[in-house]
Parts: sequence; C-alpha cells; structure tokens
Amino acid sequence: MKSQKYTQAEAEQRFLYFMGLNSISISFVLSGDFLLSNAQILLGTKMGTTLGFIVGIAAMIILIYSFAEGIANGMDMRKRSFLHFRYDDELNQEISNKSYRGAFDASMMCAMLIFILSNENSNFIAQTTLRTHHLIGFILSTACLAYGLSIVTLIHKNHE
Repeated sequence: MKSQKYTQAEAEQRFLYFMGLNSISISFVLSGDFLLSNAQILLGTKMGTTLGFIVGIAAMIILIYSFAEGIANGMDMRKRSFLHFRYDDELNQEISNKSYRGAFDASMMCAMLIFILSNENSNFIAQTTLRTHHLIGFILSTACLAYGLSIVTLIHKNHE
C-alpha cells in the first residue's frame, strides 16, 4: 500500500490531531486508579474491576494507535516542528496555543477547587477516601483531557 504524502500544513494538522487523541487516552490512563477505586466502591469489586480493565485496555489501544499515527505523520513535518511542537502553519499554531491555555485553565480550576475544599474547616480530604496521588492524577488527567478535547474540537470546527 502506497503511503500518502501530505503538505507541511496537512502533516502538522494530522500530527496535532493524533497528539490530541493521544492526550485524551493519557487522561484515561492517568485517572485509571482513581476511577477504578471509585468503580469498585460503587459497583462492587468484581464489576468495578472488570469495567476498569475494559476501560484501561481501550485507553491503551487508543494510546498506542494515536502515538504510532502521530509519529508517522510527524515524519512528514520539519524537524523543528516535530521536536518542539512549533508549527509553521498559523492555524495549527493557534489551535495548539488555545489548547495549551485551555489545559492550563482547567488544571488551575481543579487545583483551586481542591485547595478550597481541603481547608481546615471543611475536612474534605479527611472525610473522603481520596489519597494525594488520586488528586494529583485528577488534576493531570483533567489537563490532558482539556488539551486533547480542545485540539480535536478545534480541528473539527476548522473543517466545517
């Protein structure tokens, strides 16, 4: 099967799209421990473990696929663009910048929410079964999800 050659802007956009999918799947992998522990509490140990296993396997398959496709599309890009996530096309650079800002805003809102709920008077952390690595994983997965979803939606909005 013959591989299709893309222009620099098309290769950058395809790379950006697959890195967005990669980021979404990374968010599911990062939140896996948190989601698994809550699913086991809500659904029972057997059902929660089965659901967590299915979601984890699906996230890993999407992660491997999107990473391989992103690297394959990245080979059509210039080295500077590929290694440093800088894009020659203005639209792709704007999509990337908006996505970074959205991820930062989402992670800061989550961090502020956790900070507000965990003050001495509320005892939120003490009353829940959440551990510190659950909260950190929640913040990181929120940032990855916001980054990936904003890339995917902005690229789809651009094609309409």
